[in-house]
This record gives sequence, structure tokens and C-alpha cells, in this order.
Amino acid sequence: MAERKLSVKRLILFVFMPLVLLIGAAVGVMTSGLLKGDKPDEPPPPPKIDLTKLPGGYVDVPDLIINMRGADGSARLLIMQVTMHLELADSRPLVQAELPKVQSALILFLRKQDPDTLYTAASVEALRKQMEKLASDAVKPQKLIGLTIGRMQIR
Repeated sequence: MAERKLSVKRLILFVFMPLVLLIGAAVGVMTSGLLKGDKPDEPPPPPKIDLTKLPGGYVDVPDLIINMRGADGSARLLIMQVTMHLELADSRPLVQAELPKVQSALILFLRKQDPDTLYTAASVEALRKQMEKLASDAVKPQKLIGLTIGRMQIR
């Protein structure tokens, strides 16, 4: 009987314990990510879009940099990035030729604005609508669908 007790202890010690340790080590290695390899997961490439088949076209106006005076006489600097959305993509070269005219009209308009009023969304939207009308007049007979303010900083 004593021999049987000893053989059960040996069975547990030499068979089951190493088996439990090996299973635990395997689970640890699998969950730690050591078996994935050196190459990190890469996202799939973005789909290719044929821009010539999209309706209209976009033209970026060079950054508008305007020195402004506040109501109290303090100097402010306005930096604005604007994009025009055209009805026809074919009119893009014609509009790009008119960019100095558009830029000049927008700068003259923005110089008259009070920089302290440009901190609310409603005033920026009203400003965008006025700028859209000015840009539309500057690029006629090309049709302008909209004007987007991409970035606006007041320093």
C-alpha cells in the first residue's frame, strides 16, 4: 500500500505537473503575441478613387494672410485656408487662372471685418456666405457650388 501511495505521488509529480506547466506556458505564449512574428499588422491600402469621374472639382485658394485691426485698435493677424467647389471639373484650369482676382477680392473684404466678431459660429457662417458670393462673382462665368473654410486662425 505504501508503494502504491508512492507511485501515485510520482505519477502526479512527474506526469501531471509538467503537463500543467506546459499547457500554462503555451497559453501564455499564445496570448502574449510572441508567435505573431516581427511584421506588424498593416491596414489595407485605401481604395483608389478616379477623381475625373466625380462631379465638379475643387480648387484651393492660396492661404489668405490678413492684417486686421480690432475695435480697440489692437493689431490681429488672420490666416485662412479656403477651398472652392466648382460645378464642372473641366473649369478648374479656368478658375485657377482667376485665383489672384479671387484672392484679392477676399482679402479686401476680410480687411474690413472686425476680428473680435469672428469668434462665434454664426458670424463665421455669415462671413463664409459673403466670401462665397465674392468668389462666385470673381470666377464668372464658371459656376461655384460652394466655398469651404478649411482653417482659420486669429492671432
